Amino acid sequence: MLIVDNPYIDPESEKIVFIGYLDNCFTVLFTIEALIKIIAMGFFFNNSTLKEKKLDPYMRSPWNVLDIIVVAASLMDFVVMVKSSTATQEPEGGEGGALTSNLKSVKALRALRALRPLRMISRNQGMKLIVNALLASLPSIMNVTIVCILFILIFAIVGVSFFKGAFGFCSLDDEELIAKVTNQLNCVEYGGEWINPIENFDNAKRGVMTLIEMMTTEGWIDVMNAGVDSVPPVDGI
Repeated sequence: MLIVDNPYIDPESEKIVFIGYLDNCFTVLFTIEALIKIIAMGFFFNNSTLKEKKLDPYMRSPWNVLDIIVVAASLMDFVVMVKSSTATQEPEGGEGGALTSNLKSVKALRALRALRPLRMISRNQGMKLIVNALLASLPSIMNVTIVCILFILIFAIVGVSFFKGAFGFCSLDDEELIAKVTNQLNCVEYGGEWINPIENFDNAKRGVMTLIEMMTTEGWIDVMNAGVDSVPPVDGI
């Protein structure tokens, strides 16, 4: 349903109306399911019989917490939808317009509906095992990330050593004067504008950002050209 929904579709079309009714059905089903679980398992605490069976209360399970968040977001979305439809039916100049504008900010909570597909994981033990393994491996992933950042920092320091202040260039229309420009002071004296690109190695922080941008394969050609232009020609090349 979330995939089929599209903000560019006419909100009064039969497709959107059907999706709206289907969304309300999902909201009712999710709410009934949550209430049944809460009654059977207890919200924060349960009875001795359930404790002997090693069954945790409803809110002690992270998957149930995810369910209750989805249910709360769905109910809030339903309330906002009802209030908005009521406000739009009121005459102009009344409180309906102010209420509609106030509810627009609350509609951002509809983005939480994207969590609904995660409910399927709690029904599949294999997928639940994979997700738990992924969460358990996050500390090790952080260690690998730190090592990668250290390597990037090392190359940024090397870049600062070779290219500090060397990526700047003079913007001047006169080609004869450009040949005489050797530094920023000459550029200003000849009436040109000294331009320093954003991607540079003037300091370690800027060098790290430049390297990260190059790792995304975006903008690396500009950095390469700036590096080539930063050194004098060798044997006429």
